[in-house]
Order: sequence, then structure tokens, then C-alpha cells
Amino acid sequence: MTAAAMNKAKSTDTAAVQAALKELGKGGYVGVTGPIVLDAERQRTDPPYAKLKYDGKVVPR
Repeated sequence: MTAAAMNKAKSTDTAAVQAALKELGKGGYVGVTGPIVLDAERQRTDPPYAKLKYDGKVVPR
């Protein structure tokens, strides 16, 4: 997705790549793990993995 953002931005400038990543995330990007769509906090909306944390034991986030 980063490479796609660099291509979209036609630059490696950090700000330009970040802006392109936001645009790609809004419309969705199909990566090797499936469609990637980002929410308002720039987190993947439907990750293909479990989000866990350790709080004395492993628990879902």
C-alpha cells in the first residue's frame, strides 16, 4: 500500500505519501491480505487477523 501511495503521490516526500495513503484508505485498496479500508483513525476496518492484548492473559481488543 505504501508503494501504491508513493506511485499515486509521484513522490517519496513524507507529507505527499501520507496524503496519498489517506486517499487510498478511503476508497479501499486491494492488497495481498484482501481489501484494505481505513477508518477515521487510520486503522484497518476489517483486518484479517485478531487484535489481542496482554492484560495478565491474552484478551481481544
